[in-house]
Amino acid sequence: MPHASEWTWYVNGIKEVLYSDRPHAKCTLDEEKNALLNWVYYHDVMKKFSIRHWRTTPREKHEPSITQPQLHGGSKRKQISQDDFLVCQRVTPEAPWISVILRLMTELCNTVPTKPCLRTMNAEEQNEFATRIRILDWRIRNVPMPAAAEKISSSVRLYQLAMLIYLNRVTENILNQASKMQTYIDDAFTLAAELETCKPHFPMYIIGWEACTDEQRATVLGLLERTKKDPSSRSMFHVEVLVQAGWTQDDLAEGELNYWDKVTTLISVCSTMPSFV
Repeated sequence: MPHASEWTWYVNGIKEVLYSDRPHAKCTLDEEKNALLNWVYYHDVMKKFSIRHWRTTPREKHEPSITQPQLHGGSKRKQISQDDFLVCQRVTPEAPWISVILRLMTELCNTVPTKPCLRTMNAEEQNEFATRIRILDWRIRNVPMPAAAEKISSSVRLYQLAMLIYLNRVTENILNQASKMQTYIDDAFTLAAELETCKPHFPMYIIGWEACTDEQRATVLGLLERTKKDPSSRSMFHVEVLVQAGWTQDDLAEGELNYWDKVTTLISVCSTMPSFV
């Protein structure tokens, strides 16, 4: 019976193949291989995000989210670090924001602990943590954006807003910027109403879970429907089901739900770890 996180093994396997074929000293890459490196890097980064929240069994608070799956004969699959894997990668000149966003997603996953426990931190620890989050927040806000006239500009901006919303929510608004958060949310729904499609799943989840009013939810459902009709779009089944499940949780809750617990509960309902690609 296949393991529920089996797709992550294939991502690791592709990294191994590309790494072993890489000319370590010369780093000569053609455009096709560089595009493949970017594609694998994207899946690898978003895999880290999935692992943060997917739980199949109860775990202790400080236990890692998912251990590396055991393969044939009890051996472990070789781990290729992102630094080693990306040493030859070139930033795509016409789309420099892609590399920046992915590196910031990696930093977000590494900086914000799984289940941030701010109440257990002393004052000094909270100050240090807030400083790291403030720097990350600033870097996300300063992602190089495509020109406003470019068709892709709204999609990049939506991804940026989703990262800012997630960062502030998951750190329990440690930066005390409620007014900025509301602006991010309002801007996100404005863009969602204007976009023809949104193929990346991450912003669809994050923005979708923010929908509180009937108008906002109609905006999300409209964007989902338009995206599903695009022949090049991947299945939106998990997005549609989990976003609406989040709305149900919010509607039934007597008070505001803990964001980390809400997202983790929703994602863990899936028998197969969902991808946020």
